[in-house]
Amino acid sequence: IDLRNNGGGSLGDVLAMASFFIPEGPLLYTKDSKGTVEAYHDLDGKEVAYMGLLAVLINGKSASASEIFAGIIKDYKRGWIVGTTSYGKGSVQTMENIGDSGAIKYTNLQFFLPSGSSTQMGGVVPHVLLPSPYLYQGKREEELPHALPWSKVVVPELPYQGKADYVAESLFNSAQSRIVKNPDLTFLQRLSVLYRKDNPLRGKALDTKIVELENDRRKAKGLKAITYKQFKKEEDQLAWWYDQNLDPEKDPLVQESATILNEGISLFH
Repeated sequence: IDLRNNGGGSLGDVLAMASFFIPEGPLLYTKDSKGTVEAYHDLDGKEVAYMGLLAVLINGKSASASEIFAGIIKDYKRGWIVGTTSYGKGSVQTMENIGDSGAIKYTNLQFFLPSGSSTQMGGVVPHVLLPSPYLYQGKREEELPHALPWSKVVVPELPYQGKADYVAESLFNSAQSRIVKNPDLTFLQRLSVLYRKDNPLRGKALDTKIVELENDRRKAKGLKAITYKQFKKEEDQLAWWYDQNLDPEKDPLVQESATILNEGISLFH
């Protein structure tokens, strides 16, 4: 399940989605400003659509409801979270009408995963870290000036958990071994370092270095090199790493996620 760049959405929808995979137990808790905690349970009453293992792909732009889904799967050990740590937004906002003046949007709840831990600030940390050009790009919730602090609530022990964690370390190690041998993933790893905020390269100097890395990737794959001029002229087509509609069969992160999932399933058999 690919939740990269998914900024969230309806809380009801994400609970319905999680119910497809969780046979019983709480899916989410919320706490209001008075400290009142409310539990939201599995909507299907032990009926699940799929009891097999799954992989959930996230990145630093996976936020809010998408983080809830990934966190639920992780807490119940129903599958493996792969990619990079999510955005870290664990709060709920609502709109209040204020008459002719319009409306005001304010934070009224904080949500917590089935384990009682919050996604606020820390986000959801993947079992298997994969390279991403967004790793050092953009702000996360923890960098905002008035973000709520991380917290947790005391909750009952989960009534059910899968077994995905049993092989998570093995999957992590084998994935890291593959990454260094994969030209596409190695490129993304090197690119993420270029995009660090403390990198002094900017403008043409940065683009020149990106072209150099891309040509290293192309050489390793037996592809024709490109020039800086080509890159600037056809950046929309050549910068495949920014294409959010990239064919899954050509997306190295989707392909590696599938490999991780298949390997995890085989380890249980």
